[in-house]
Amino acid sequence: MGALSRMTSKGSGFLGAGERAPCVTGHEGALHADRLVNKSSAQAGQTMIQAVWEASKGRPRSVGPVGRACRTVTNLGWRAIDRWWKWQLPDDPEPLDMVCEPVSKLMHRVQEALREQQLRQLELRRPRQFEGMKGEVLKDVLNKQLVNYPDGVERALLLGAIAGATWTADTAHRRGLRTTAQCLYCEDGTNEDEDHLFWKCNVWQVVRDPMVAQLIQLTKETP
Repeated sequence: MGALSRMTSKGSGFLGAGERAPCVTGHEGALHADRLVNKSSAQAGQTMIQAVWEASKGRPRSVGPVGRACRTVTNLGWRAIDRWWKWQLPDDPEPLDMVCEPVSKLMHRVQEALREQQLRQLELRRPRQFEGMKGEVLKDVLNKQLVNYPDGVERALLLGAIAGATWTADTAHRRGLRTTAQCLYCEDGTNEDEDHLFWKCNVWQVVRDPMVAQLIQLTKETP
């Protein structure tokens, strides 16, 4: 209650403690008023976060904006070291102060951390396309090769093979879409992953052999 009372009393002082709007008019007055409003809005936001933090004893509800923000940065590996305003980032020895640092810097750090998190997820989903490349996909090289395949389905299958995204029984099983990961085509009882589909399944041998011969010939012609 004390925290909520402080938030109300501070938030009601719209221009901030000690601020007084001078008696000016016109464009100059509008600029001055805008500066004061922006400053007080930031202070009011900090006061609100502090009130929520104190009222929840450092555990804001996940359904509210403060809780969602805390959950987001926590999932990024950030660790609160001084209540809500100072956080230790996993890739920076200097803690990030949410009160003193500019909002633009804070938003930039969050965006970069989210981007790195998404790249790590892509590395797990598409290892051959992203792993070890730091997200730098060779789109120009791929596009030049893919234009040689006018069939859209063929292009999609080829791109999936390059990116490690070929749909197999093992993929479907891991996603809960099949009860077993065994190959549907042969009777060996082997799980159908990409290695089995492309290189080992005897049912696909008749398709694989001509392609292997072409691959060997292309290798000889490559300088």
